[in-house]
Amino acid sequence: MRTIFDRSIRKSSPHRSLLRLSAVAGASVLLAACHNPFHSASVSGAGTPATTTTTTPTPSYTVSTLGVHAGLSALSPSTVAAAASPIGVAVDPTSKYVYVANSSSKTVSQYTVGTDGSLSAMSTPTVTTSASPQYLAVDPSGKYVYVSDHAHADNTIAQYTIGSGGALSPMSTATVATGRSPTYIAVDPSGKYVYVVNSSDNTVSQYTIGPGGALTPMSTATVATDTLPFGLAVDPSGKYVYVTNLTSKTVSQYTIGSGGALTPMSPATIATGTGPRGLAIDPGSKYLYVANSSSATISQYTIGSGGALTPMSTATVAAGNFPIQIAADPGGRYVFVTNYNDNTVGQYAIGSSGSLTALTPATFTVGTHPRGIATTKKYTYVINNGTNDVSQFAFDTIGGGNISPTSATVVSGNTTTFTLTPNTGYTVDHVTGCGGALSTNTYTTNTITTACTVTAYFTTSVP
Repeated sequence: MRTIFDRSIRKSSPHRSLLRLSAVAGASVLLAACHNPFHSASVSGAGTPATTTTTTPTPSYTVSTLGVHAGLSALSPSTVAAAASPIGVAVDPTSKYVYVANSSSKTVSQYTVGTDGSLSAMSTPTVTTSASPQYLAVDPSGKYVYVSDHAHADNTIAQYTIGSGGALSPMSTATVATGRSPTYIAVDPSGKYVYVVNSSDNTVSQYTIGPGGALTPMSTATVATDTLPFGLAVDPSGKYVYVTNLTSKTVSQYTIGSGGALTPMSPATIATGTGPRGLAIDPGSKYLYVANSSSATISQYTIGSGGALTPMSTATVAAGNFPIQIAADPGGRYVFVTNYNDNTVGQYAIGSSGSLTALTPATFTVGTHPRGIATTKKYTYVINNGTNDVSQFAFDTIGGGNISPTSATVVSGNTTTFTLTPNTGYTVDHVTGCGGALSTNTYTTNTITTACTVTAYFTTSVP
């Protein structure tokens, strides 16, 4: 995650200018120019014509303070190419590698993550998979990747090992059978079990993970869901599994037994909005959120001590047009949802009681028909199904550090410096604007001759 401070400067006169910068911890500043022109006249001796002299006006700058807004900011470049019809995305536990399932091209794209969060295709940019790959899951050890194949002719999970540089290699047993039309897939936090939704069977298949990563169906190979299951999530405590059911407008809820097998809770389901698809759980296992595609809302629940869901007092919050997938950031402060029909990502803050509040701005434009989304503590990746690419963002948050001095006055043609002080758990990521340069935690602008903005980015010290 990163936090930002903006120092915006607007110049209004081509004449000699005075630049006033103001930096307030936790705030961005907008500097708007105003003039203070004046006119003076001098009169010569008797019989000599009077002469009038006009003094060139010197602009001054008025500072207005604006609040910093958390949310997404596009990396450069803002997108990277995927293959045809990408759907799902997964990030490995070290946040070094990203994998994307490309449904029409029957491949998985594989990327390395740069120091600035941007993706680069590996030397082997894709690996072949089955007929219609949909969603992916990486095990907590970062050794294995599992991909669901939605095609009726296959109905499998492709299984891969992750090499030292992140590249995927098919296991000796390349696939394992599922039910019909598998979609969402997840690995439990212990790295022992895998679960996949079978949308045409109304079941969840359940597997154990062997020593080399290969999957073996449990003795009870499937458990029943409600009608037309779609999304699946395992809570971070490793105790519960939740499944959205499109037709039934419900979430099925299960406990995970000692051997990994699922047992329905009582009640077995709880109501959602219309068209529930993706779901996400905060890292503290306190709250669960469901994207309701047809009702354009997000249902929000608290998770009880036994795992059962209870709708919050505000049961839903508004989303965009056809919200489809949703992710909670690993820091437990924000939630993001892909809005398929209006080509945006909605962004929300998680309140003290778990209820969501839209950030400002409430949405961020991405490519056409966004679907999958994955987030780390620093970066967020969105799969654009219609434009066959991945939007990539830094994540900015409030509270990462301060910038000083709180004010500075600079004559045009001179430079000024800012000192960046990160809070505990943060470092200075980078600083941009005014043609300046960063040395350790000091940023020095170039000579000021035109309007410019200085932006300081603080990032968490962990991935």
